Amino acid sequence: MSYLLDVLLLMMLVFEMTFFYLPPVLHEAVGVALLLPIVWHLVRNRRYVSSLGRGRWNGPRGVRFALNVLLASACLVTVISGCLTSSVLFADVVPFSLRSNPSLYQLHSAAARYFVVLAGLHLGWHLPTWWQRWLLAAGIKSRPLPARMLLLGLGVLLGAGGIYAA
Repeated sequence: MSYLLDVLLLMMLVFEMTFFYLPPVLHEAVGVALLLPIVWHLVRNRRYVSSLGRGRWNGPRGVRFALNVLLASACLVTVISGCLTSSVLFADVVPFSLRSNPSLYQLHSAAARYFVVLAGLHLGWHLPTWWQRWLLAAGIKSRPLPARMLLLGLGVLLGAGGIYAA
């Protein structure tokens, strides 16, 4: 079930980033709806948060923690600035003077780009686990060299796509 949640998050994020092709109301609705799987993802991974005070902190754990904090921050800034610049869903709640502030639009745009890059790095950190699930689903028990090379190529492609998209 968590695999489906991860795929849903990825697909919704990619769909949300096609905002040039979406009507504003759909972009805003998908942005708000994206909060549900994000919260669900955080609830499913609450053991990670509760384990932060325990154990030994080495380099990879510190990098993963910093990446997750930056990702959560970019997500929050994107959502809050998106709600404040909403032209449809929250137009009656947010005053026009605040909604029309160009700095908020720039903040929303920059935070969304950082969010995509950081989400790609977060996904890349978990790519070996995903790959292992795909191999097991295909009935491949070991990780032969061609599979590892394909995984590396897939990681490079995803990283390049994320950098190009940002």
